[in-house]
Amino acid sequence: MDNGNLLIEGKRAGQMKYRVPVPGMHNVMNALAALAVGHSLGLSFDEMWGGLGRFAPSAMRMHFIDMADGVTIVDDSYNANPVSMRCAIDAVLQSAAGRPVVAVLGDMLELGAESASYHRDVGRYAARRGISALVAMGPMAGQVASGAIDAGMQSASVASCLEPAEAAALAEAMAKPGSVILVKGSRGMQMERVVEALSTCGS
Repeated sequence: MDNGNLLIEGKRAGQMKYRVPVPGMHNVMNALAALAVGHSLGLSFDEMWGGLGRFAPSAMRMHFIDMADGVTIVDDSYNANPVSMRCAIDAVLQSAAGRPVVAVLGDMLELGAESASYHRDVGRYAARRGISALVAMGPMAGQVASGAIDAGMQSASVASCLEPAEAAALAEAMAKPGSVILVKGSRGMQMERVVEALSTCGS
C-alpha cells in the first residue's frame, strides 16, 4: 500500500493496483476485509473493485470540505473512541501531505474509570504524530491538552474549551493558509456544530 494505492498480487488476481477511495490504513483494512468476503462468495476482482470504487463515506465520516480561504475541513464528527481517534489523526496526516494540521478533538464518552487516561493518551498521540495545533473540547479537554504538552507540543499550540463555537474560533485562529482542520469527537459532543461554525468562518 502506498498513499492510498493498494497493490494486490496472487495466482487468481495476477497483479492489480487500485486506489482505496477513502484515506487511512484502517479503511485499507476494511477494503481488504470486504475483498476477502467477496472472494469467498465467488465474486470476480472486477466485480469487487467496481463496488469498492463506488463507495462513499456516510455523513460526518471523513468528509473533506475545501474552503475558499484554502483551508480544508475534515468532518469526522460522527463518533469517537481511543482507536478511531488515532486512525483519524493518521489518516488526516497522510492526506495532508505536509500541510499543517489542526485537530479539534471532543470528548470520548462512556469510557468509564479510565476516561482521563484515555484522553491524555490521545493528546500524547496527536503531539507525537506531528499535529501542528490542538483544540480540545469538553469536560475532558484539560486531559487531552496536558497529554499533548507532556509529549512535547508547545503550550501556545494547544487550547481547551467547552463549547463548539469557541472551539471553532480557536481552530480558525490557529489555522494557517492551507491548513487542514480535523474535527472529531463522540456523538454526544455535537462536533458537527464545530464544522458548521468553521464552514461559516471560511466561506
